[in-house]
Amino acid sequence: MSSARAGHGSDVAAVLDPAAPDAVPVGPGASGAGSRRLAGVLVMTGSGLSNQVGAAVGSLAFPVIGPVGVVAVRQYVAAAVLLAVGRPRLRGFTWGQWWPVLLLAVVFGTMNLSLYTAVDRIGLGLAVTLEFLGPLTVALAATRTRLDACCALVAAAGVVTLLRPRPSGDHVGLALGLLAAACWASYILLNRTVGRRVPGAQGAAAAAGVSALLFLPVGIVVAVHRPPT
Repeated sequence: MSSARAGHGSDVAAVLDPAAPDAVPVGPGASGAGSRRLAGVLVMTGSGLSNQVGAAVGSLAFPVIGPVGVVAVRQYVAAAVLLAVGRPRLRGFTWGQWWPVLLLAVVFGTMNLSLYTAVDRIGLGLAVTLEFLGPLTVALAATRTRLDACCALVAAAGVVTLLRPRPSGDHVGLALGLLAAACWASYILLNRTVGRRVPGAQGAAAAAGVSALLFLPVGIVVAVHRPPT
């Protein structure tokens, strides 16, 4: 253990002081890896902002078309955008590619439906906080370093802190928030499987299209009974 720490310390010193005795050159590969890591952090930050802003904006439409109507519209918009970008070649999909895509479509729809119904029952802040437990669990399960584990635990402490000041007696709403969390965790894992089996964004686009088809009857009923202005 001590020798491993010593080796790690010499590597750090070599990076900080290129003239050190044990210094090793930092080549283009190191800077490239750093750039990819930074890009990953920025993309994930944008993804989180998009997800939370989308939930906040969607909740404003509840008085007009209700939570289920908002979910239907969200599925349609996601399908339109992803199908235009991904352009999946559905006829060429094998069953090994189709089954994770179909599961992803079901999880995608269930995740949004449970989240927005939870938002309608227990409020936006509590619902999205509960939903965050899904990716947090995935992060804890996949952690490989102490730093990653500490970051995940700090995030978990933040979730607990946000939950405590706003207890809710709506057990159905809390259960729906936890269901959204489970779906989000499944969504992350299924996306990884789909990404390995289907090239590019074709898998995500196909899943969004299938999910939109599942919500098509819902959208028709909502449009007939509660036509938006």
